[in-house]
Amino acid sequence: MPYVYHLALLAAETTLVSGVLLLLYHLRGRLGLIPLAVAVGTFQYLQVVLALSVYVEIAPGISVSPGSSVLFTAGLFAVLLIYIEEDALEARKLIYGLLLANVALSLLSLLVGLHIAAPGAANPYALPRELFLQNPRIMMVGTVVLFIDVVAVILVFEAVSRVITRPLAARLFVSMVLVLALDTVLFTTGAFLGQPGFGDMLLSGFVGKAIAAALYTGFLTFYIHYIEPPSEDHQGEVGVMDVFGALTYRQRYERALQQAIRDSLTGLFNRRYLDSYLKTELERAHRYETPTSLLLIDADRFKAINDQWGHQEGDRAIQFLAKVLQESVRGADVVARFGGEEFAAVLPHTDRPSARLLAERIRDRLAAACKRSEASWTPMTVTIGLATFPDDATDIDALVHAADQRLYAGKAAGRDRVVAASAPIKQ
Repeated sequence: MPYVYHLALLAAETTLVSGVLLLLYHLRGRLGLIPLAVAVGTFQYLQVVLALSVYVEIAPGISVSPGSSVLFTAGLFAVLLIYIEEDALEARKLIYGLLLANVALSLLSLLVGLHIAAPGAANPYALPRELFLQNPRIMMVGTVVLFIDVVAVILVFEAVSRVITRPLAARLFVSMVLVLALDTVLFTTGAFLGQPGFGDMLLSGFVGKAIAAALYTGFLTFYIHYIEPPSEDHQGEVGVMDVFGALTYRQRYERALQQAIRDSLTGLFNRRYLDSYLKTELERAHRYETPTSLLLIDADRFKAINDQWGHQEGDRAIQFLAKVLQESVRGADVVARFGGEEFAAVLPHTDRPSARLLAERIRDRLAAACKRSEASWTPMTVTIGLATFPDDATDIDALVHAADQRLYAGKAAGRDRVVAASAPIKQ
């Protein structure tokens, strides 16, 4: 089946290209980023040649070029890799380099084409002069659209990330597909509008690039999640009027803000953020006369983990519990590290019975997670104190105090339970 054969070859080409780019990026500590930029520039040259000469049919009526689908999309892949892992400043350098390289490539192709067209030129492989003497309209449109694409992929990724917060793969794929759709429309319209088969050109161009985008998304997501998470420390001076400079400053501001409100060990919100959020939430609950519940969650006999297994294992236990808590609550709930081995969960629009059900779900999921874990300190249990606004208290201090008192009542009654009223109740 020729369709499957060509699709398999396109997948192999995408794998090879992404592997080269990711390897060069991974070795940047030894080699710097110049080899990566050179590789992207080389692929850019090859994509122009292939886009003018090689097309393969991957479905009835759909023919794509490995140059346009695999190698052109690799440029967007590289820009996103640098932007996510480094910052907008480094991405800007690659983008400007690509633009200048594309302009130089177009002019050099014209000059080489003039060689072939002139008397006295040897051409043993009978290369057609059209391979070099491109239509000036196509050259100009291609250069402009390339610059729009590599800038747009950053801006679109930022916009998409505000709508799709997770998973990363969805944000990457949607961003690349949107930009590739824009590229296909702009380039095909600017270069071939009015020519026969214009609609087929649009469809074929987009399909080929979308397939490559799906593969590149998978490789980039795997690298970011399992090989090298994004860097937290970026350096460089940028002009404040530069769009990339603005993005870089925004990135740094958001990182600093996250560091100020996040617990460094667990990634959950910290006590500082919890106090501010709880104040805002209680004001909203009072205004709209809706209930809000607070859970104070404490790991039972945690000191024994530190004493027997050491503080590193204690940290792992804290991270383990934090992950279970985050996975147990709803999207609107806020979980924070209250201090030490104690956590808090704010449950908006939640009365006492519903909050109690959620607290019991936390205990059940923790028990299930401990059964799957091979950690030496498992099983782990928690005691949870529950208080609800306005039934138990009408201000922050009183609400926290009520939950805290019930937490300690649960500890005194034997731990591993939820206390939602004055007397502890074990399930």
